Amino acid sequence: MLNFAEFKNQEMLMAFTPAWAAQVDSAMKDADGYYHGIVKQAIVLVYNPEVYSEAEAPKDWTELWQNPAFQGKYNIFGLGGGTSRTVLAGIAMRYRDENGEYGISAEGWEEIKQYIQHGYMNAEGEDYILNLINNKVPMTMLWGSGVVEKQNTYNTTLGVMNPEVGVPFVVEQVGIMAKTKHPVAAKAFVEWFGTAEVQAAWAQKFGTSPANSEAMKSALPDAVALDNFLTKAQYIDWAFVLKYVDNWVEKIELEFVE
Repeated sequence: MLNFAEFKNQEMLMAFTPAWAAQVDSAMKDADGYYHGIVKQAIVLVYNPEVYSEAEAPKDWTELWQNPAFQGKYNIFGLGGGTSRTVLAGIAMRYRDENGEYGISAEGWEEIKQYIQHGYMNAEGEDYILNLINNKVPMTMLWGSGVVEKQNTYNTTLGVMNPEVGVPFVVEQVGIMAKTKHPVAAKAFVEWFGTAEVQAAWAQKFGTSPANSEAMKSALPDAVALDNFLTKAQYIDWAFVLKYVDNWVEKIELEFVE
């Protein structure tokens, strides 16, 4: 969603409203019709339920670095990716201060520093799900369809944290580049790709939660169960995040990553 908002700001997209747009909630598409939601992804913390019972598992992201028992036990994806940036946004929103450095209070920057320095960043090619299963690093951030896919691939069950503040949701979008040489074909593709029929088939194959409300009725049972479990979305001001996120990442990489 962040990328498409930036594309719109840079006038890289053309406005186009496909016939299926009415089946997508207004919160998951651009009000001006420049992009439309395809897949909704909850960004969650998952854990090994053989290591932590539901009662023992962390109840919020802040516990990961504030509780010594969880320090070094949670995996952080690289900050170049959308999942890790969304987790960072969810943390940063709690410490928003327009007078602070890049919109974050001094207290917030100290918390983010602790989050980074008490986490585990796996090496390239290292299997973070095997690390979780083997209790090397029993917690990791993950996206919603990834929870479904990893459970099926590894024949395992993942515990999912459901914070009181809610979980960040991101929406994968589809739009049309303003300078495309094939606008008719691009519009035809968008019309086809976002239909309930196509998105239902996509959900069945990849375990996604479609943004299309009609397609969601045909999602895999595990995806529906996760969607029903994570009923509260954390409020994130995406315009605020878009304004500062590159600065946040730069500061973290220069000052906090050891």
